[in-house]
Amino acid sequence: MFPYFIWKGKNSVDMGVIVSEYPPITRPKERVTQKTVPGMAGNLTFVESDAMPIYESYLRTLYCYIRPGADKEKIMAWLTGGGQAVFGNEPERAYTARIINQIDFSKIVRGRDYYEFAIPFYCQPYKAQYPTEETITVTESGATFENPGNIPSLPKLTVYGNGAITVITLGGTAALTGIVGGIILDWQAQECTDLSGAVLQNSRVDGSNMFTVGTNTLTFLGTVSSIVVQPNWRWV
Repeated sequence: MFPYFIWKGKNSVDMGVIVSEYPPITRPKERVTQKTVPGMAGNLTFVESDAMPIYESYLRTLYCYIRPGADKEKIMAWLTGGGQAVFGNEPERAYTARIINQIDFSKIVRGRDYYEFAIPFYCQPYKAQYPTEETITVTESGATFENPGNIPSLPKLTVYGNGAITVITLGGTAALTGIVGGIILDWQAQECTDLSGAVLQNSRVDGSNMFTVGTNTLTFLGTVSSIVVQPNWRWV
């Protein structure tokens, strides 16, 4: 198979685009503030969060060429905006990315329909599992999960139940009040909604949840029939 990438669900080879050079696999830069103090060697470093490092977005440039006969206009229309990117040298990881900068197509051989170009993917720092992991339905308190990522994950929990409910993970506790039918706790989006996803329910939630690296336990108290877990495993 030709070297490839996937953008917005389309494989580059199917579009007539072949990768000639992948970007390096990079750990993103941690976001810190450094201050120089007169008379003191070195710098003072201030982090944004004591709970876990906060990382910067970064640029990953992919070098490619177009096969003869491929439609350049369709390729240009495809390589726009934001979406999910999967690179052939990391086939089990997906990046949330955006193509912001211009793309220049240069002819490789005069008289031949070969073009080379570079695609600048501006990537968010966290990588997700690809294909996306399946949801897990929990019906009994005390279920265990193994987080395969190298940083804590922020899951999406769809809780079916009523009244006062407490959801406990190793990474935090969420106390829910006045629940009718259920609630969606989307810790990655930092929003809590009703089961339709349309009505905010943040005022009914105190606390948060996450899955730490390694083995986790999901415990709940109250009237709960089930919790559907979208783990959102991630890596840096």
